[in-house]
Amino acid sequence: MDSHQGAIFFFLAIPVSPRTICFLVESLTPIALYLTVGFKLLKLKWDNMIEVEIKCKPTPEEKAALLKDATFVREEHLIDIYYDSTSYELTTKDFWLRTRNNKFVLKIPASSHPLLALQANTPKHEIEDEEKIRTLLKLSPRGTLHQALELASYKPLYTLVKVRQKYTKSGFIIDIDHATFEDLTFDLLEVETMVETSEEISQATQNLIAFVQQHGITPGDIPGNLISLIKIVNPEHFAALAVARSARVPHVL
Repeated sequence: MDSHQGAIFFFLAIPVSPRTICFLVESLTPIALYLTVGFKLLKLKWDNMIEVEIKCKPTPEEKAALLKDATFVREEHLIDIYYDSTSYELTTKDFWLRTRNNKFVLKIPASSHPLLALQANTPKHEIEDEEKIRTLLKLSPRGTLHQALELASYKPLYTLVKVRQKYTKSGFIIDIDHATFEDLTFDLLEVETMVETSEEISQATQNLIAFVQQHGITPGDIPGNLISLIKIVNPEHFAALAVARSARVPHVL
């Protein structure tokens, strides 16, 4: 028996009267309710936050300059499984549905702006609430989300295994990814921040660009790891994405 189990056993062995139990339940219920409501409000706020990022492929020297005086946060091991229909109904709308280590996340466009011509990705809302995902994708409310997706003919298309090193510097998040798909490997550096409103996207993007330029990195139209993978393994899907993107941002192609 470890120390935690011993503590639980000791606690359970303490004689407690029904009146005491009722008192504890009545006392703790408002606290639990407050915490539950607070968590849901925080999660709702997070789902409405907008992720603004730029992707880079710096040289080793540029990467070293960027990471100088940065704070290492952690290393993450991620398994990302991306879903879509065989006609690419989601991704051609710039909707990106994945599970990350078995947790669903839906990324949807937050705004369009001329600065987006610089980047292959657009600012996104990250939706983690499964009920909201069902609503946005018009899925059945019955069964698990996996079952609802299968019913709507959405299926796993790509799996990327990633090792991510996360840093912070000057208020920005720096993610360094090494991703693999079978015998293919992809390396990418992302710098990102979060904003609350679409009006903040332009300034946030300019701040990100200025930040990487201060470290000698020239931002460009860098595709993400998934887009790079699709280009290699599924040219049909890549072509569909290019057509859809040119319709959204005509000056890109």
